[in-house]
Amino acid sequence: MNKNIVEFIKKRIKSNSEVQIVGYSDRTGDQEYNKRLSEERAKSTKKELKRIDANAFGLGEEVLLYDNNLPEGRFYCRTVEIIVKTKIFK
Repeated sequence: MNKNIVEFIKKRIKSNSEVQIVGYSDRTGDQEYNKRLSEERAKSTKKELKRIDANAFGLGEEVLLYDNNLPEGRFYCRTVEIIVKTKIFK
């Protein structure tokens, strides 16, 4: 986990923000293991963000973000996506 990125995001989350954390994996290895691994990545990120109300889940290899035929693609699939939605009132 990149703590600098987590700190950058933490500073921008407001009290009324909705936070969704999605964990991913590559397709190498057992499908069930990859699912658990992606869930652990998401939960670990949620813990670091200190947002108990965040929706954190893992997709495993259900959604491959990059081409898994290349080592680089597999590497980049081992990631977490953090989506922050903040309502702006007028």
